[in-house]
Amino acid sequence: MKVYKFRELVLAGIGGSIYTPFSTPFEYSEEEYSRMLAKLKEEIKKNSNNGKVVLVSHTPPYMSGLDRVRGGEYVGSPSLRKLVAETRPLLVVVGHIHEAWGVASVEGVLAVNPGPLKAGRYAIADIDTVKNIVRVRLARLSESPCG
Repeated sequence: MKVYKFRELVLAGIGGSIYTPFSTPFEYSEEEYSRMLAKLKEEIKKNSNNGKVVLVSHTPPYMSGLDRVRGGEYVGSPSLRKLVAETRPLLVVVGHIHEAWGVASVEGVLAVNPGPLKAGRYAIADIDTVKNIVRVRLARLSESPCG
């Protein structure tokens, strides 16, 4: 768990994952993850007096569509979804579920899972901190990043 200030933004990040069918390293129970997120929420409060936060989490929020594995099961974190609703970041960036790349609205907050870079996938986020406008574009390495 880390919090960094970058210009007028606060970048708040948390690694690891709740238990998924993949048995990946650094998996936690939902209860453990919830405790970690509570600490992250406190760090966000301490470091952000303007609410301009980008939340980066390896685990996606539960039932966001960015957490849906082959077969249809949702494997995201309910605690992360709750944190998004409570902190209202400008943007949520997630990963972990390679097949669930895309953009979604989670509790009214823009969220993106760019998909795996090893498959050439990435996302470009343009954040206007004055107007609180966020634009996200999914891209592939074979494309021009400038559109």
